[in-house]
Amino acid sequence: MDWNWFFSSLAQSVAAIAGLLGAFMIARVLASQSQYQQNRARTRELFDTACRLQDEFRTRYFEWYNKNTLRQGLARLEELLTKDRHPRTREEYYEEIGFSPFQERATVLQRITETIEGSSAEPEALFGYQKAFQDPSANLLIRELREEREAIERQRLEARHHCREIRRHLAETAGDPESSKVAAAVGYALIALFLFGIVIPLAVLPVTSGTLEVTPRIGPLSAPVAKGTVLGLITAVFVPLILTFVVINNRLRYPQEERESLARYLRLSSYSPYLAVMAANQARGATSDAEID
Repeated sequence: MDWNWFFSSLAQSVAAIAGLLGAFMIARVLASQSQYQQNRARTRELFDTACRLQDEFRTRYFEWYNKNTLRQGLARLEELLTKDRHPRTREEYYEEIGFSPFQERATVLQRITETIEGSSAEPEALFGYQKAFQDPSANLLIRELREEREAIERQRLEARHHCREIRRHLAETAGDPESSKVAAAVGYALIALFLFGIVIPLAVLPVTSGTLEVTPRIGPLSAPVAKGTVLGLITAVFVPLILTFVVINNRLRYPQEERESLARYLRLSSYSPYLAVMAANQARGATSDAEID
């Protein structure tokens, strides 16, 4: 058997296979790195948008809206109490009148109870709220309340849409899809193929017929020394290069702290304490059109 032909053909065949696998691995890692950087930038963008929405909710007049909506609701309650022959429960009045969803339900129910009890004790003393909203100037207040509620609702819908975007982004980046185990395995396989399929076969060439004896070293300028130097230099370049891409691939993992910080904005209640109150009211059946936060 001609060992020179065998080792020469082996080295050439393995070199071709290694070239194909190396091209696949490098292209995969570079594409994954680009996608990873885009996703990291998207994470920062979503986080900044969430902070902006928080700031915008702070500019809304929730306290003013709650206070005046409560007054308006109690005025409506006084009107109902004068008409109802059989007073209903405070929960029924709460659902019918439609108080501010951003005010704690227990607080509103307590005011409803006080109004109902006052109506039974001193009917003539309960028309303060009702008269206040019968004044012509109250139309301006009612219009301002409506405009404020519409502005809050627009921001709430924007925040809700943002929650969906965050949920989609976290789902797409879950499990670090850019850090491929296949690419890492290909990298290690490439190094093994290069060492055992190319370097070693070339190192033993030429051999005498029927043996595996390495050509003896004659001196520092002999062919074996030159061959070993060339193979060593190629190995010193190829192996670290492949290991570099393996390390890059293994580092394409999303920081857990970053994901947790973004995940805090998956719920509307994270954007404003008043939205947290709204969510709590809805959970207790405070509104007839309760929706999932």
